[in-house]
This record gives sequence, C-alpha cells and structure tokens, in this order.
Amino acid sequence: MKMRWTMRSTWAVVAVGAVVILAPACGKETARTAAPSGTSLSDTTKLAAAQRGREAYLGSCAMCHGVWGEGDGPMALQVETQGKVPPAALNDPILLDKVGRDELIKIITRGGARSHRSNLMPSWGEKLAPEVIAEIADYVMDLPRLKPGISRTTVEQYIQAPPGTADDGRKIFVFYCTMCHGPQGEGNGLLADSLWAKHQIRPRNLTDSLYFAGKSDKEIYMTVSLGGDYTGHSEFMPGWGGVKLSPGDMKDVVSYVRAISRTQPRP
Repeated sequence: MKMRWTMRSTWAVVAVGAVVILAPACGKETARTAAPSGTSLSDTTKLAAAQRGREAYLGSCAMCHGVWGEGDGPMALQVETQGKVPPAALNDPILLDKVGRDELIKIITRGGARSHRSNLMPSWGEKLAPEVIAEIADYVMDLPRLKPGISRTTVEQYIQAPPGTADDGRKIFVFYCTMCHGPQGEGNGLLADSLWAKHQIRPRNLTDSLYFAGKSDKEIYMTVSLGGDYTGHSEFMPGWGGVKLSPGDMKDVVSYVRAISRTQPRP
C-alpha cells in the first residue's frame, strides 16, 4: 500500500504535524532511567539526545527524506514534481561533510528560501526549540553510519507495527502524527507544548482506553479523514483524507490506535 500526499496541503498542517526538510495539544517528558552499569552519565545523556533526535527526524523529515535519509519518503515524488528537485539524500557523507553541522542547523531553522535552497522547505525555527533542531541535526549527521549497524535495527523496531495490526499503521503514525501525539501516542509530541501555550489545547492521548472504548471505528476514521473541526474536536487536528492519505492508510491508522489504546474494534 502506498502513502499519498500533495504539497497543496503542506503549509496548512506545518504547525500541527510533520512536514519536510529539503536541501529540504501537553506532553509529559520521557522518564529518565538510571545509567546502565559501566555507562557514564555523559554517555546516558548523549543516548537520550540521540533518541530524541531520531524521533524528531522520523516525525518531521522522513516523509520526504525517507526513514534512512535516502530521499525516498512517501512525499518525495510530489516534492520533485513541484520543486523540480528531489529531497536531498541525507545519508550522503560527502554532502554532509560539505554542509557541516552548524550550517545544517541554520538550514533547518531558517528554511530553504532563506538559506539559498528549495523554497519548499519551511522554517522550523519558530516551531521547534533550538535544542530539538540541534538534536535533529546531530541525528542527520550520523545517518551515513546508520545503514549497516545495530542502529538500523533500533530504527526498524521503532517503526514496527504491533502484532495483529496492519504493517503500515505504525509507520504512517510515525510520519504524520508523532509531532503532536508523541512517539507512543500519549499526547506529548514536540509540538504539544506549543499548542498549549498558544491555543490552550492538548493533543489527544491515544492510549486512553476509557475514551476509545466508547468510540466506533467509523468515528475514529472520520476524525482522521476530515479533521477535528468537522467532527466536534479540536480545529488544530488536520484532516488527512482524500489527497493526503488513502482510505486504506487511514484504516491502518485506526487499527494502530486500537492497538495502543487496548480497545476492541467497533464497526
């Protein structure tokens, strides 16, 4: 099954979802665990930052640049068609050595038009905290070495669908939903604090069994498809149907929400 998207809707959802990086409503913090035996506090801090960078990259960049930074995300063809240039291959060590970490941070912060690159790339400086942008940059700088080793297994496990659910449900959720709803759907995504500060609205906690036990699959599907404004929920929940996600994609998302909320399907 293919995931579909068009650039016409990109700007409408950049503040509430994940969009692109070209050459491109509040959450609780992840619990901090004690450092493993033989691991320094510094190493543990670095590992935590790397994990946040990975989650931010997959939620905001992978739909264009791909899971491994190969420029093959589900939006890549649309980007190339409209912009006449494909998303950058971010796992290219020569390109990354030429750009460097500091310049990469500037590109992500300022956007393409203000850094002499594609004007299809938005500015993330007003949407993401500087430390998050730095963690994305660090993760991207490490992409060339992720292809062969254990880190690849870690990423594959992160996007793997739960048993008994559609293969693409988790992946679609990671690409399109985690920036608000968080990596595990707990309503603590990178944009959650901003939504609360600006609009006093928090993303839904999708693991809330009590809430979703009372919802039918059709209700969940219609919210994903049409958006919150059309289904009596938050206007900041975008509609993903039609030109963005196929009916099959959205059914896979419903299946995934059922899995993480631990509720049974209700036609």
